[in-house]
Amino acid sequence: LRIDIDILPSELILNNAIWVMNKSHIAIEGGAYEVENLLIHTETGDQEVKVNGKFAPKNPHDILKAELKGIDLEYIFQTLAIDVLKFGGRATGNAFVSSIEQKPYANTRLEIADFKFNGTDLGNLNIFSELDEETNLVMLEGKILSKENKVTTVNGSIDPVKQKLSIKFDADSLDVSFLNAYTSSVFNKVQGRGTGNVHLHGNFSNVTVEGKAYIERGLVGISFLNTDYMFSDTIYMKMNPNSTIGLIYFNDVAFSDQHNNKAIISGKVVHDYFRDFMYHVDLSAQNFMVYNATEKQNPIFYGTVYGSGNGSIGGDEKAVDIRISMRTEENSLVRMNFMEDVISEYSFINYKD
Repeated sequence: LRIDIDILPSELILNNAIWVMNKSHIAIEGGAYEVENLLIHTETGDQEVKVNGKFAPKNPHDILKAELKGIDLEYIFQTLAIDVLKFGGRATGNAFVSSIEQKPYANTRLEIADFKFNGTDLGNLNIFSELDEETNLVMLEGKILSKENKVTTVNGSIDPVKQKLSIKFDADSLDVSFLNAYTSSVFNKVQGRGTGNVHLHGNFSNVTVEGKAYIERGLVGISFLNTDYMFSDTIYMKMNPNSTIGLIYFNDVAFSDQHNNKAIISGKVVHDYFRDFMYHVDLSAQNFMVYNATEKQNPIFYGTVYGSGNGSIGGDEKAVDIRISMRTEENSLVRMNFMEDVISEYSFINYKD
């Protein structure tokens, strides 16, 4: 039985965008597929996919080739609705499908300009991938070249059947802002350049990270304090092998506030695939900005506080426990509003004698 399909010039609407399909021919016979001049492109022509060739499971000499030009990865992943894999950039290159020992085999070589992860521009990615016919894993190997000419190597695998991924980064001054997508409930910003080995793994719904990285010109913004702190030091990331619990920690790191005042801080953040955060921080500070909230942000307790001494801050996404033995320093100014109608709206604060 042979099936011949003639495709006439058509238009497709994919994710609210119009794609044009040119005239082409597809033949199917005995499990073999032959494609002639299949061309799909956007109206402007800046993105296109061209397919030609033949795939036959019993003939390793037949090859089906797809040529990609300027394909918007962010658009693709939005269409696939894979929230945990928010990749972006423009992909250009080739994909080949053939057979080895009567098993399907595929590989791609792509150049991805302005490659992004979680909206962070990491540079240009050159990546090779191939289908392992024994495990059905898509094996990945690539390099990211940043605008500063730093190279980060990428190796790993994606399991499209079980929807799992395991990707290792040997990073050289990689922009760590992509972590903002996972830590926004605790930190309102994460910035810096990371150098080290990091393992990103999980499934298409939940991911975590392991490894260690030296963070240069790091910055974290703490939401409930409304403060930004700068540092340069090593951050460690671990995963409990018997559970879904992850740990991020650092020891005796020198942090600076926006006026370059110093504090020595050790801390840990516990998470469940970057959800249900719990944290604990110990600090020893000298004239350090420990609070900087406006009346709009906290009508009960607002102003700026500089402190010297020791303390700890712990809690989760719902409540904060602050225990400090500090003296306030010059330029500290706070206001408290104990109006009953206001306090009733902010019952998360517990007052102790």
